[in-house]
Amino acid sequence: MGVSCCCLSQRYRALSTVVRSQACYLLVFRMRNLKSLDAVLAELSGVYPRKFLDQFYEEATAEKHSFLYINLLAGRREDMSYKNFEYRLLP
Repeated sequence: MGVSCCCLSQRYRALSTVVRSQACYLLVFRMRNLKSLDAVLAELSGVYPRKFLDQFYEEATAEKHSFLYINLLAGRREDMSYKNFEYRLLP
């Protein structure tokens, strides 16, 4: 049908599994609890090892109002992770 949907949530694990598995990209801002961060990073751990994902998250969210952008449709994993749509993050 060509329908796009934008889902905003403060709790990642509250989203349906169908929504999480069909996502095209993620915007991850600074999280308040470790459990939510673990859920996001655990689902992405098939692409990069967990230690790299932790570094990406810390670097991308270190500044106020910055976020980690993850393009799940990227052809190469080097093109997946960005800080604020501007800076590519590489391990």
